[in-house]
Amino acid sequence: MDFGLDVSPDAVVNPISPRREAALRLAATPADVAAVAVTAQDRNLLAWDGRWRPLTRTFFDVADKRLARRGISVQVDMRGPVRLQRVVMAGIDPFGVVRRSVWSTRLRSGEPDLSAIDDPDLRERLGLVLPGDLRPVALARLNRARGFMLGPRGGGRATLIVEEGEVEDADGVRPLATIELVGEADTAWLLPDRALVLHDMAPLKVDRLVQPAAPEQTVPAPVKAAKTALPADIGVEEGADMLIRACVDHWTRNEASALDGRDPEGVHQLRVALRRLRSLFTLFAPIIAPAQLDRFRTEIGWLAGRTGPARDWDVFLSELLPPVRDACPDIVGLGNLAEAAETVRREGYLSLHEAMTAPRYAALLMRLGEALESGSLWSPSPEARLLRGGHLRDYAHHLLDERHSKVRKRGRRFVHLASADRHRVRIAVKKLRYATEFFSSLYPRKRAVAYGRAMAGFQEELGHLNDIATAERLLAILGARPEADEPQRIAIGVVTGWYACVAAELEPRLNAGWKSFLGAPVFWADGRG
Repeated sequence: MDFGLDVSPDAVVNPISPRREAALRLAATPADVAAVAVTAQDRNLLAWDGRWRPLTRTFFDVADKRLARRGISVQVDMRGPVRLQRVVMAGIDPFGVVRRSVWSTRLRSGEPDLSAIDDPDLRERLGLVLPGDLRPVALARLNRARGFMLGPRGGGRATLIVEEGEVEDADGVRPLATIELVGEADTAWLLPDRALVLHDMAPLKVDRLVQPAAPEQTVPAPVKAAKTALPADIGVEEGADMLIRACVDHWTRNEASALDGRDPEGVHQLRVALRRLRSLFTLFAPIIAPAQLDRFRTEIGWLAGRTGPARDWDVFLSELLPPVRDACPDIVGLGNLAEAAETVRREGYLSLHEAMTAPRYAALLMRLGEALESGSLWSPSPEARLLRGGHLRDYAHHLLDERHSKVRKRGRRFVHLASADRHRVRIAVKKLRYATEFFSSLYPRKRAVAYGRAMAGFQEELGHLNDIATAERLLAILGARPEADEPQRIAIGVVTGWYACVAAELEPRLNAGWKSFLGAPVFWADGRG
C-alpha cells in the first residue's frame, strides 16, 4: 500500500472514503536528515531511491481558526500542473502518534473546494463553511523524499517521508526539516519502535504539531491532571495502560509551557505528572517486566529530579518570601535575597530546559510509547500474567489497604513524631493520595470524596510543613553563595525566624488533620469485584 503523498496525474483520489493512517513526526536538522538517510541505508534498514521532489503546500482555515481547533486541516498541494486538495482530520496521542483520516480531491485550480466532500462525519465536524470562507494561513515550500522501513524481524512496514524547506505564515518565514513515519492505522505500534531506531542515528525528537508544516501555535496554558474514569469491570493490564497513558498525556500537555518557562504552573504540573507516573510504575510493579521497570523508574526519576530546583525556587519566590517582605518592608536585605533567589531559579530552569531538549528526554518518550504499543512493558512471567488477567478492582483493593495501613503505621503517635518521621508520613500520604486518585472511579463517588477530602486536608498541612523545610534548605544555599553579603545574611535570619513561628502555629492544624484522616471511613471497604 502507498502510505505517502502522490500528486501525479494518475493519483487515486476519493472525496467520500478517507484513507486512515497513523504517523509519527520527528523534528530534525538538515544534517540530521542526511545522517539518518545514509546510516539507515548502510544498515539495510531503509529502501529509497534518494530522489527529492518539490512540493508546495498551502494551508487554509476560516478567519477564527475554528477548523484547526476541531483537528481539521484543509490543504492544497501543488506539484507541477497537478492540484490536490487534502482534508485531514487528526488527533494526537500522548506519545506523538497522530491518527488521521485523509480525504483527497483533484482540483482544477489552487483554491480549496469542499463541495465534493460527502462524508457525513467530516461534514458534521466541519460545520458551516461557506464558499470564500477559507483563506490561506501558511505556505510550505518543500523538497520531499520517501522510502520504506521494515518492522522488527520483518513485521510490518512504515513509509519514511523526509521534508526539508521553509514555512511562511503571518509570523514570518522559518525553516523546516522533519522525518515522518507513516503506517496503516492498525500498525501504529510500529512507529515508536522505528523512531527509536532512527533516534540512535541522530538526535531526533517528537514533533507534536498535529498537522505537518502547520502554522506554529501559541504556548498552551498549563493543565491539571484529568480524572480517568475506569470501567468497573476493567482488567488490571487494561487499567494500567489507561492510567499510564493519562499520566503521559498530563506530562506532554505541560511540556511546551515548562519549556517556555514564563508560567511557573507549567513546571509544577510537569513535576506532578512525572511523580504520578513514577508512582504508577510502583503500583503496577508486579506486572511490569523487571528490566522495563528499572529503566523507566530511573529515567522518569532523572527527569522529575530536574524539575525540582526550578519548582522549589518558584515556590520560594512566589509563596514563601512575599509574606515576609510584606510584613518587613524596611529590611533591605530581603530585596537582595529575592534577586539572589531569582538568579538561582534561572539556573534551575536552564538545567530543566537542557534536560527536556536532550536526546535522553526524546528517547524516554519513544521507549515508553514503544513499550506500551508493543506490549513489551508487561512481564511475561506466569505470576504476572495471572495478575494482569484479573480485575483491577480486586488489585486496587489490596493496594489501597496496603498504603492506608502504611500511613497509619508511620503516623502512630503523630503528636510526638520528630520532623524526619513526619516527612516519612507526608511521603506515605502522598503515595496513598496518588493511589486513591487513580482508583477512586472504581468505587462509589460519595464515599471516595469524603475520604479524599479528609486526606487532602491533612496532606495540605503536611505540605506547609514541607515548604518550611524547603525554605530552610534554600536559605542555606543562598547563604553559602560567595555573593551573599551582610544584609542578605540578616534577611536569611529574619525569614528563618518567621517560618519557625509559622511551624509552631501549624502544629494544632497538623494534629487536627491527622485525627480527621483517622476518622474517615475507607471508601473501598467491601469493594471487591
